[in-house]
Amino acid sequence: MKTIAFISGLKGGTGKTTLAVNTAVVLAYSLRKRARFPVVLIDMTPGIGTAAMLFMGVYNAPGVTSLSEYFDGKFADPLQSFYLRRWQLQQDEFNVVFSFFNKPVPLSARLLGALLRQIEARLNPLALILDSPPTGYDSALSGLLDFVVPVVTPDMSSITTAAGVVKVLGGKALRPVLNMYVEGHDVAPIYGQNWPAIVREHFGEEPHVIPADPLFEIARQALEIESLKLRPEESPGLASMLAYMRYLMAQLSI
Repeated sequence: MKTIAFISGLKGGTGKTTLAVNTAVVLAYSLRKRARFPVVLIDMTPGIGTAAMLFMGVYNAPGVTSLSEYFDGKFADPLQSFYLRRWQLQQDEFNVVFSFFNKPVPLSARLLGALLRQIEARLNPLALILDSPPTGYDSALSGLLDFVVPVVTPDMSSITTAAGVVKVLGGKALRPVLNMYVEGHDVAPIYGQNWPAIVREHFGEEPHVIPADPLFEIARQALEIESLKLRPEESPGLASMLAYMRYLMAQLSI
């Protein structure tokens, strides 16, 4: 099982969840013949985060059991808080197993590591995707990851905090994603550089650029997952995101 976290440092609103959810869906489809449950995703946002809402298809789910209850000691089996989202494709199908936190709970690397070991032993997924909330240097994810995907926007605080968090999480840092990029607004006047150059300076690697795409907002308002709703030829954001996923799958070697 390869463990991948999508992170944004202390900055929210970078599009990190969009990448995490779509990566889970595309990987699950690509690996559907390789495992019964090829991909597990955990939305780690305290309160029902966007990833959980997209997989459940609702904006709110009062009373739904989550990992918060498991870590609160309400039940002993963590799989009671996992759910299956299945999609049918003519004579074929694929699925993503997911869970979430419906409220904040104390979480340590020891507790989270024990959960990840149970997931691997009992579900045997090929990939576990963690949609990390905005987090600082004391993240419970430290030391538990195989890969880290930093997602930033054209914003200096987004770039600097994500670069700092990547250094303490452990795991292999993959190519940074510069998301919501707008052509014609590529220069940060205060710093005298364009945004890709600033990202390269902080991460030591050329970023993968995903352009701002209004179709993403339309899909999100309808609680639709972009890679299942849009076509790459009509959505430059999706086309670029799929290109990054091809790179990511090559890095995972699964």
